[in-house]
Amino acid sequence: MSEPVITLIGGPTALIEANGFRVLTDPTFDAPGEYQLPHVTLKKVAGPARTAEQIGQVDAVLLSHDQAYAMGAPRIFTTLAGAHRLGAPTAGLAPWQDTTISKQDEQSPTTEPNSRDAVIAQHVQLRIDRSSR
Repeated sequence: MSEPVITLIGGPTALIEANGFRVLTDPTFDAPGEYQLPHVTLKKVAGPARTAEQIGQVDAVLLSHDQAYAMGAPRIFTTLAGAHRLGAPTAGLAPWQDTTISKQDEQSPTTEPNSRDAVIAQHVQLRIDRSSR
């Protein structure tokens, strides 16, 4: 089993690589700018660290809520309500429900399955003080 490598792409988006699997969380690749929502205006000040093209093919996408980018992933997981709204091929998971994904490819024909639990997520704002380095 290889150590997981997590690459922060920006905002809620991260690429998780482990055991030959590539999983992308909450893909957002929007340019900097202001985004008007019904009750608030969001201001994005920086673009993603990598483009979708630079990330390339992924094995699965995890969505905490409805999002437009699915990266052409063969597996898309989200909440039960999100899967109902998004439709196929999105699979809905209940809180704490686990699922297993597996794959076979020419480089490792016996890749062992990866098991993941659906956890309850809450979006929060986190500020990192980089001046203390």
